[in-house]
Amino acid sequence: MTGRLGSLFSGVGGLDLAVEQFGYATVWQVEIDGWCRDQLARHWPDAIRYPDVTEVDWSSVPAVDALCGGYPCPPFSSAGKRLGEADERYLWPHFLDAIRALRPRVVFAENVRGHLSLGFDRVLADLSALGYCVRWTCLRASDIGAPHRRERLFFAAVDTGHGAAQDPHIEPRDQRRFAAPGQTQGGRARSDVGGRGRASASHAHLAGSQGPQSAGRRVVSTRGGGQAPADADHAADDRERPRPQPRRRSEAAADPASFDWRGYAPAIERWGRVLGRAAPAPLDERGRLSADFVLWMQGFPADWVGDGTRGQRLRAYGNSVVPLQAVAAFSLLLDAGEAVA
Repeated sequence: MTGRLGSLFSGVGGLDLAVEQFGYATVWQVEIDGWCRDQLARHWPDAIRYPDVTEVDWSSVPAVDALCGGYPCPPFSSAGKRLGEADERYLWPHFLDAIRALRPRVVFAENVRGHLSLGFDRVLADLSALGYCVRWTCLRASDIGAPHRRERLFFAAVDTGHGAAQDPHIEPRDQRRFAAPGQTQGGRARSDVGGRGRASASHAHLAGSQGPQSAGRRVVSTRGGGQAPADADHAADDRERPRPQPRRRSEAAADPASFDWRGYAPAIERWGRVLGRAAPAPLDERGRLSADFVLWMQGFPADWVGDGTRGQRLRAYGNSVVPLQAVAAFSLLLDAGEAVA
């Protein structure tokens, strides 16, 4: 391992799993949900876990080279009232406290696309004030072959004081890409903090087409699962998900082949090829959305989580990130053409 990773708002570890593709080892995680902490312990038994980001004493937390997190999206999502900083779930200040105290060389984060039009200017200003330069992009899960849209905002911030020059994952060219306000980037004057752009499907799919890699670190397996909507941006995904048509409810739950995927069949088959396994039945024996199917949609390994209620699983998956989508986005942001190497 070449770097130590700290994770905030860890959920079931989707972002941790993605960032580890760049050579980091997760040494601690922060997650308030007890069931999710149990799942994290299955995969990172040696990592320290803290239960509440608002109560962490950052002076006592081990130093890390990189920090990742997907802070809560309800303050910015079109699902609700979009209260921004007035929402009690607005936890960006606590993420910022961790960055200020720990000074990681690079920060990886994600949120809903609606954050671009509400609150992201504050994030950029806060990071710039700390000496970090930011680059961001919006990427859809469908850009890497998933059968659902799930567009997300991803950003990476580099500490220009020392991190860009010392972090082995950031080549000198990235110092130019992460131009600070007033600096130049590629010979052009810049007045903004970062930049954004649409990743091409072919470039983004690179993250999911390489297959499992083994370089002495944890990898994003190409055998796994799905993801469930948990806010208005997720609800849009829900409207776009295939509407399976079983011949009989009990029969359909036992046999995915009995479903009529209609026009979504090619997308379902494509994601199955990316993951290396076919889709499970999308409905359970009671005709409800299957948590196993949602895990498959998310792109996690089939055995990623242990026992839990359907509600626990759907809530955790819905709040998580598609690991392969995050790998693709951060590869683009770091200008790492070899996405998973």
